[in-house]
Amino acid sequence: MKFRLILTFLVAALLSACGVVPGTDPIEKEAIVANGNSQFTPEGIDAIKSSGTAFFDFTKRPVGMSALGFPAGSDGALVAADSGKLIDVSMTAPNGVVEMSTDTIRIRPGADNMVDHVDIFVNYPDAQDANREIKRAADELGFVIL
Repeated sequence: MKFRLILTFLVAALLSACGVVPGTDPIEKEAIVANGNSQFTPEGIDAIKSSGTAFFDFTKRPVGMSALGFPAGSDGALVAADSGKLIDVSMTAPNGVVEMSTDTIRIRPGADNMVDHVDIFVNYPDAQDANREIKRAADELGFVIL
């Protein structure tokens, strides 16, 4: 009896899928994360754009570019969300987690193939509107504002 119910369920599921037109809805990919960090490989970047999420773990510094999936000698990457979409970024730092949304992330290397910059671009109608977010980043992440 149990076998028949499972088989009936599978047949019903297969038949119900027959009415779906392939390619009409984009398939959302899950973010590719290794040790708390999104991976900036070609597949990882596609997943960041599709899932709309990116993760960074800066609890132990410095962070090597390889921790983000970059090969040795990489110049980094610029990831821009699709038009009208944002990427929700979660950065785990020694003082806690900071979350923000952006349409563009840029990763740049420094000396010894370590992550030197993670640039998060956020557009504000007026530059004054950004002051609160800049202060929050300084307070929560311990960044020094120059």
